Amino acid sequence: MIVGPDHIPVLTDPHQMAADLLTAALSVMAHGHLPEVAEAFIKLLADLPADDAASLFGYTIDMAAPHARRLLEETVTIYIPEHSPWAQNLYRKGRDAGREKGREEGREEGREEGRAAGEAASVLAVLRFRGIDVPPDQHQQITTCTDLALLEVWLRRALEATHIDDVLGDGSESDS
Repeated sequence: MIVGPDHIPVLTDPHQMAADLLTAALSVMAHGHLPEVAEAFIKLLADLPADDAASLFGYTIDMAAPHARRLLEETVTIYIPEHSPWAQNLYRKGRDAGREKGREEGREEGREEGRAAGEAASVLAVLRFRGIDVPPDQHQQITTCTDLALLEVWLRRALEATHIDDVLGDGSESDS
């Protein structure tokens, strides 16, 4: 069976919505662009336990069309006091999700920095092994480089270099 917006009721009464939360969510997903539907849904959420309200809001807003999503976000700021348990729970979930995303981005950034530091250390180790002097400016250029592809080029060059300029040169010679 295929069900479209025409087959889903337009619920504008929070009490009607409370009687069937699934139909309420579907009504918002299909008709959340209507201010009276969004308003009724937000009022319904205010009467639910904080965890239930946050879960239902999250599920519904994720499935709603972009226009309905914006209207829900605007409506929630009007009808739900910032200090209400439901809003606090919603903010906490959003904050926690943001923190986790930030942590993951930080871990990935740390891994990239670690790979770059390892590549730079390899370049310097090969140069040291080959007896090639690395002046402080070039040493800093190598250790502060975060471009893994460039560090790899420098490492390949270091394997055959006789001078630091052979490694950090302009790259006009072939690196294959």
